[in-house]
This record gives sequence, structure tokens and C-alpha cells, in this order.
Amino acid sequence: MRAISIVKHEDKDKFNQICRNKEDEGFICVKPMQHIHSWYEAVYVKKVVK
Repeated sequence: MRAISIVKHEDKDKFNQICRNKEDEGFICVKPMQHIHSWYEAVYVKKVVK
């Protein structure tokens, strides 16, 4: 089972901080940062053991 986390933020610096926090929690980026309209977005997954 996997946990999926979609990170979105308008401010690039805050977005990068959130991404670093996700990586510290064990998430792996599967869809790197994209600038979509006025948002920065990335997708992270984490393998969850039941």
C-alpha cells in the first residue's frame, strides 16, 4: 500500500520547504515540480507497511 501526497503552493520558497519536509518524512518524489497556472505542484509517494 502507498500513501500519496500532492504538494501545491503559490510561493516557490514555501513550496520547496514543504517538499523538503515530505522527503524528511520518507516520501519519494514521483512527479517533479511543475508550474501550473499560478501554482507549483509535485507528487510524492511513500510505501506504507500494514
